Amino acid sequence: MGSLRLFIITAIALLSVASLTAQSPERMRMARAYEQSGDPRSAARIYLDLYDGGATTREVFESVARTLIGLKQYSSLLPLAQERFDQSPTAALAALSASLMARTGDMTNADTWWSKATQLG
Repeated sequence: MGSLRLFIITAIALLSVASLTAQSPERMRMARAYEQSGDPRSAARIYLDLYDGGATTREVFESVARTLIGLKQYSSLLPLAQERFDQSPTAALAALSASLMARTGDMTNADTWWSKATQLG
């Protein structure tokens, strides 16, 4: 009985991911349209939904970053930038993290991240 329950939960999760992936291009177009029409808040909401749902491509991340920076929601973007850095350390992600920390007033950690950026770059 326990293995059947696990199978059903796994199947539902896979179907949800497949559904999200199929909808991603349409939702990306919708988010871009919001962004281009001057509604970055709605665009950010869609981009974040896609990102949180597993669409973690570079394009989606850069869209999340662009809209959240535009909305001055630096502290919302910081954990995402650091998570991506942990997965794939690059100078650009370290510099982004440093910049976000500086914008939120955390100069001590910003200096540490600037050092990481220069070491990688």
